[in-house]
Amino acid sequence: MTKLLNNLISKKHLTRELLSIVALLLLMTLTSKALFAPGFFRTIDDVTTVRIDQMARELSRPRLLDNFPVRLLGELAHGFGYPLFVFYAPLPYYVGAVSIFFLGLNPIIATKLVYVLPVFFGALFFFLVARQKMNLSASVLATTLFLVFPYRSYNMYVRGGVGESWAIGFIPLVFLGISLLKKTKIAGSIIMAIGIFSVIISHNLVAIQLLVLLVCYGVIFHLKQIKYWTSVLLGFGLAAFYVIPMVSYLTIIRVLTTSPNSGKIISTLEPINHIFKSTYPFISGTKYSAIFTYLLFISLFFLLIRNKKSISSAIKNELIFWLSSSFFLIFLLIQSSMFLWVISLPITQILQFSWRVLSLLSFVIPFTIGLVFNHISRTFARVLLFVIAFFSIIYLTPTFEPEKYSFFYEYHAEDTGVCATTTWEDEYLPKTVADCASNPRPFIEAGDTLLKIDTESPNFISGRSESVEPVRIQINKYLFPGWTALVDGKSTRLEPSEIVSGTASFIVPSGTHEFEVKYSKTKLMMLADITSLSSLIIISFLLTQVILKSLKRK
Repeated sequence: MTKLLNNLISKKHLTRELLSIVALLLLMTLTSKALFAPGFFRTIDDVTTVRIDQMARELSRPRLLDNFPVRLLGELAHGFGYPLFVFYAPLPYYVGAVSIFFLGLNPIIATKLVYVLPVFFGALFFFLVARQKMNLSASVLATTLFLVFPYRSYNMYVRGGVGESWAIGFIPLVFLGISLLKKTKIAGSIIMAIGIFSVIISHNLVAIQLLVLLVCYGVIFHLKQIKYWTSVLLGFGLAAFYVIPMVSYLTIIRVLTTSPNSGKIISTLEPINHIFKSTYPFISGTKYSAIFTYLLFISLFFLLIRNKKSISSAIKNELIFWLSSSFFLIFLLIQSSMFLWVISLPITQILQFSWRVLSLLSFVIPFTIGLVFNHISRTFARVLLFVIAFFSIIYLTPTFEPEKYSFFYEYHAEDTGVCATTTWEDEYLPKTVADCASNPRPFIEAGDTLLKIDTESPNFISGRSESVEPVRIQINKYLFPGWTALVDGKSTRLEPSEIVSGTASFIVPSGTHEFEVKYSKTKLMMLADITSLSSLIIISFLLTQVILKSLKRK
């Protein structure tokens, strides 16, 4: 009889879990319904389609290993080449490109897919980590607030910040791994490392903020836990193929001198009343809602009047950490925090805008409110928070919609500006490029000399030169580490070109000679790839241990 009762309880519990997930799935669909509509819409960072299309093209090149992981987009910048994915996190674009290959999607539909995916996997990961720390009702409340957080709507339908959306979606996976470290150390370590890796290769600026949060959380709660810190290192090790070249080559490109990275971050701070002031209806394109500020204060109030003896010191410390983090991050949004930004500007200016901290707040505030709700026993308080959360859905969900649709089905690199680089300020061009070329030119030129071309693609060309005098061959590619020229199989010196700034030329001796110009990995890139591969082998070994232990238990 007892066994039967336990089975019934467990089935009832499972039913409640499934019903909660179904309700959340409906809300996920509601916040992403615009992506299931025909046609498409324009956004501020309106370049995702081009990036996915160009990624797919690079993955289809015959000499793929020379440029895999993909770093250079050979057809961009009017064919002069653009090292976008040396510096810009590539994960969403790989997913979009793979969907083109295996699902037969066109670039526009692939773009919509990468827009909608983080809505679903982000909420799922959030619900899973919430269930590690909270009861079912608190988990549903917190996940709901995560889903309708305005910054997510802003990224999807106004800004088009797909990388940031993906990174926000993976933050809960990181903390799911952390929460599992005590229960299943190896599995928790794997999940945490994969989560960190996924955030890094989705959006590097979110990863920087997450690293600061992880260090603070680790020092307070996991200072002596080796698994925690090795998981952080393993996550960065997996992402080494991207992190090492990005950091190493940062000084040779223009990004640090562009306007968003030149101290403009302070001008984006808001007056303090903006975090308390809200309008009805909620204005589409607004990044934050005062309703979350009030929810935090209400949560803090009910927590303070609760009997403190009924909460263990470990839980109390965690609540204090998350509440403090929430209020501190909100403080960083307002003008009163200017002194902190000024002091740290040499480092923090890389964030470009103060509202970047909303990527962390998108997770931290809902998670904090859920934790507090989980430890509030007063019926009135719980009902009040639920009513506010329900109002939040009604109030905020309508903003998960583009301002207007634009029914276009093709999108070309040239649509992104004169330089056709999929960025507005060409920040990833080498500093040697004074002015980018406004029109395409042949891969190589040699005046009136006849060159016989054998093989040509955007990142590789080979052929023969026949001349009674030495010939200078112009390479119409922006010279970035990885470009080399060979004459008769031997590397030859590349010299800065006087024809197009940022390009190069080389000399072929008189007579008949074979030549090659190609983009391939530098030694640094190969070292970075080996580091990632080594980390992947470690992850695979740990995963094998988990599987073997699971099989032994059975």
